[in-house]
Amino acid sequence: MARLILIIIFFFTLVIFNACTIKEAYLLHADVDAPVSQLPIHLSDSSQHTPLTLSIRASANTIDHVSGNISKNETNSYTEEYYSGKNFDWDISQYSFATDADIRLGKIIALFGGFDLSTSPAATLWGGNVGLGILSATSPFAIRLDLGLKLQSAKATINYYLSGETIPFDIPFELVSIKSTDKVFSSPFITFLFYLTSKDLYIKPFLQFGFTSQTLFNIYLFEELTSNDLEGTFNIVSASPGVSIDLGSNQSLILGLRYIHLSSKDVDNKNMLLPFLQVDFKL
Repeated sequence: MARLILIIIFFFTLVIFNACTIKEAYLLHADVDAPVSQLPIHLSDSSQHTPLTLSIRASANTIDHVSGNISKNETNSYTEEYYSGKNFDWDISQYSFATDADIRLGKIIALFGGFDLSTSPAATLWGGNVGLGILSATSPFAIRLDLGLKLQSAKATINYYLSGETIPFDIPFELVSIKSTDKVFSSPFITFLFYLTSKDLYIKPFLQFGFTSQTLFNIYLFEELTSNDLEGTFNIVSASPGVSIDLGSNQSLILGLRYIHLSSKDVDNKNMLLPFLQVDFKL
């Protein structure tokens, strides 16, 4: 008898999840552990003749938690009842460490790539970047444009609601489910960097502007589900002023403060400040 019951349950589950029409699916709550994406900083220009620059960077975030609403359904009574009107909590890694290599392919072209680790009390997560740089210099100023791809891992626990009908029996069903994810997401990015290159200056100021997006989680239940209610993505705008201090003919110390803005009106702590330190080795 028990075996028959198990067979019936298995058959019913198979019917629901492999032959059904989804009517509604939306996010109930997401708990995320991930760093905020940081873009690389390359202080090189077309007047320099350095084949390879290796960089080591350490940074800290003054914000360790973001909460609010993303992709909230208007009729989401579950969120109102269980999560005090909020459906999103993001624990942000406080410390990040990165290495980067910038390889000159010509006078105005460079190829770069890097790897980074971010730590928090709950997890250690990795990221990376790869891309192409376009350099220009008109003494005493230099401009650099970087185009690349940013990789970043994220861990999330997702609660979501799903309703629909089975096929061909048209049996309505509703369910609340939970899913844990550990994924690596990729996003294109662009940065503009302006700085002084005068050899007479021991301390050289710079300013970088960047734009990218960061996906923290996504769940695609069925091919016909086109709603983005089970996806958490932010657009990120950054501005990074700082100074480069010469430590010798082949080394420099870079000190800066990165300002990051998250493009979401329904979360708190959308503005972040990340002080950073970077050492460049020119080989």
